[in-house]
Amino acid sequence: MRTRRIAGVALIFSPTTTARNYGKGNPFVHHHILLFHTTQFSTNPNPTDDIAITNRKQLQKLLLEKSKTGFHKLDHALCLFRQMARFRPLPSVIHFNQLLTAVAKMKEYSSVFSLFKEIHELGIPIDEYTLNILINCCCRLNRLDFGFAILGIFCKCGYTPNVATFTTLINGYVLEGKTSEAVNLFVRLIKYGDIEPNEITYGTIIKGLCKVGDTTMAIRLLRSMQKWKYRLTVVMYNTIIDNLSKDGNFDDAFRLLSEMRGYDIMPNVVTYSSLVDGLCKSGRGKDAAKILSDMTEQNIFPDVVTFNMLIDALCKEGRTEEAEGILQIMIRRGVKPNVVTYSVLMDGYCLQGQIKKAKEVLNSLVDKGLEPNSHSYNILINGFFNKMNIDEAMDLFREMPCKGLKPATDTYNSMLKGLLHIGRCDAADHMFHEMMCSGQTPNILTYSILLDGFFKNKKIGKAVEVFRSMQDQGIVPNIVIYSVIINGMCKAGKIEDARKVFSVFLAKGLKPNVKIYTTMISGLCKAALVDEAEELLLQMEGDGCPPNDVTYNIVVRAFLKREDKHKVKIFLQEIINRNFKPDVSTMSILVDLLAAEGEDSDFLKMIQSLLPREDGKAVSQALRE
Repeated sequence: MRTRRIAGVALIFSPTTTARNYGKGNPFVHHHILLFHTTQFSTNPNPTDDIAITNRKQLQKLLLEKSKTGFHKLDHALCLFRQMARFRPLPSVIHFNQLLTAVAKMKEYSSVFSLFKEIHELGIPIDEYTLNILINCCCRLNRLDFGFAILGIFCKCGYTPNVATFTTLINGYVLEGKTSEAVNLFVRLIKYGDIEPNEITYGTIIKGLCKVGDTTMAIRLLRSMQKWKYRLTVVMYNTIIDNLSKDGNFDDAFRLLSEMRGYDIMPNVVTYSSLVDGLCKSGRGKDAAKILSDMTEQNIFPDVVTFNMLIDALCKEGRTEEAEGILQIMIRRGVKPNVVTYSVLMDGYCLQGQIKKAKEVLNSLVDKGLEPNSHSYNILINGFFNKMNIDEAMDLFREMPCKGLKPATDTYNSMLKGLLHIGRCDAADHMFHEMMCSGQTPNILTYSILLDGFFKNKKIGKAVEVFRSMQDQGIVPNIVIYSVIINGMCKAGKIEDARKVFSVFLAKGLKPNVKIYTTMISGLCKAALVDEAEELLLQMEGDGCPPNDVTYNIVVRAFLKREDKHKVKIFLQEIINRNFKPDVSTMSILVDLLAAEGEDSDFLKMIQSLLPREDGKAVSQALRE
């Protein structure tokens, strides 16, 4: 009775009503669940089996190991299954469950269902653990509806769903980004289902809440665990601290770090790495370095990932000498730098214009026992292009195949961006065709680079050709692509074409951002369609996209050019109300207009209010003179 009540409560909150019907038919899952199975393989005996098992003791040992680690190859798991199927009597369901667990650890979720079908056909009886494995695989395949269908089979087989069952289903919601549904199921089961959540259940909910950025609720859940005397784990704290660090909320993150220690939960390298990463990305490299010192004081030693984060942050801040110092500390502590470490350092040198040093690092990698990758080459190629050293960039690109490296899409993107930046459009076009012939698939960034480059080089026809090619390849334009095209058309004076693209953009249900609106307004103003630009400005507000200072400056200059003082005053007042500032071009035109027409007290007061006090007085004095 209790089994039916628990499963029934959960099924009420399942993603589809279909799930309720599975328990009424055949109790075995494969008739229904295998409808979405795609993996095909043969389980017939194979004389070339890589794994040879001669006795049950050996089988048990191997299965126990592989259920924790997974197999290196799916074929190895299938080979073992073939041998298990030949055992007489057949191994128990426990051993087959271990095999399914091992295959699931390899993320071969569809193959789990194929093996389950074979296991069922062998007449092996399933148990609760088998069903839990299948539910987990459904969730991993984003088929939570089938997961709930399997839950219905628990009742049919007389099994009781346990906390692991529901934790898996809750995790299924989290994986699909449906955290509110996960929380709802969690609360309902506690209230109606006689299921007591464990630390893993709480950890799963906390992970889901952090995934959607609700750290407040995650911390509240942590507090409820403390209240009910649940065991708090370092993983729970790490999850929340990582999220707080990504949001830049370091005060709360450090408070939780201190709280952990108060509960005798020792922070680990993951805890500190989250803080280091967050501080580095917030431009607080010095604070991140202090965290590194704190780690060592706590006898927690940074790994290569943590060091790489700090070196990267220092390089991005232009502090390459300090980054070199961290590299030396890293080596002294016995942490071996990897290719990422040196690539980050190369990037720092390139940002400082020290291309020679960056190339020396690349050339030294082999001596250090490391092989440079395509990303290492990308960094240096970009560096040479930024220094306008085209021949060196091309030499590096041609060197990659000689080093056994196939230029990836990112490498081609770097080459295309560099060639278009220096105006070598024909070379970029040739490079693009070479990329296609080499089997590298252009991505949305590739097309964005091509479109932007061709527009900037006034190759409008070529840009249009690229856009059509992109659509022919089945790549759906995104907001970035539309922004580039609208901007290119407006700057080329093709306002009608820009209007058409903008209309298509809206028709597809995409929402313009402030950049696209401002670009379109600028194009309309340049075409002397100022009234239409004003209408679009009002439309921005209505669409919940507030104009920024750039937008208002463009509109003010357009009405100044038309000498519409009434409109200028209205929009200047808007600039004042929104705490924006006129830019230099707008201010220059305003002062020239006032000087030509004589002092206007309203205009003068507006200008003075928009400038620092001394500059305002200077404008007033200049007008009087």
